[in-house]
Amino acid sequence: MIHVENVSKRFGSKQVLFDINFTVKVAGYDVLGQSMEIRRNNRLPESPPVYPEMSVKSYPDFVSPNKRNTG
Repeated sequence: MIHVENVSKRFGSKQVLFDINFTVKVAGYDVLGQSMEIRRNNRLPESPPVYPEMSVKSYPDFVSPNKRNTG
């Protein structure tokens, strides 16, 4: 679980976030205690091995040819 408290952000004089709090769980796993399970179930690696000529849209089909991206 990732727990964030009291986050604020400004771009110049414009404040875009003020005192935001949130918690994140990844597929129901404990991020600290079950990181390997999260990595095994993750669809894309953190640093994907891409080819320079490959487009971003074609990458999901390349890594998972049996699943179609409908979005």
